[in-house]
Amino acid sequence: MKKILLICFCFFLSCVTQEEEVSHRLIKKEVFIKLLKDVHLVEAEYEINKKSGAEFAKNILKNNYIKTFEKYNTSAEMFNYTLSYYSYHPEELESIYTKTINLLNNEKPTENLK
Repeated sequence: MKKILLICFCFFLSCVTQEEEVSHRLIKKEVFIKLLKDVHLVEAEYEINKKSGAEFAKNILKNNYIKTFEKYNTSAEMFNYTLSYYSYHPEELESIYTKTINLLNNEKPTENLK
């Protein structure tokens, strides 16, 4: 009986440690929502710029990604890791996207798009 309790305790301890490790590697949810909004705006601008030339649009896209990740003090790797994590937690991802869509809907259009 003691062996079973010891095994269960070790298993529980390892699960908690893994969850803590994952949470330290994730972008905070509030920050991720804003970052996701900005990433979608960057990608929308890329789609518009493609009409002026693919190479031109790719250069602007690359620069805009760099600026966006710097703005949130993160990296593309952290962004992709966080997005991948939430893709395995669809209820949380849906909540994140709902908030992201609300931010996008409240975004004021730029002068160029009026």
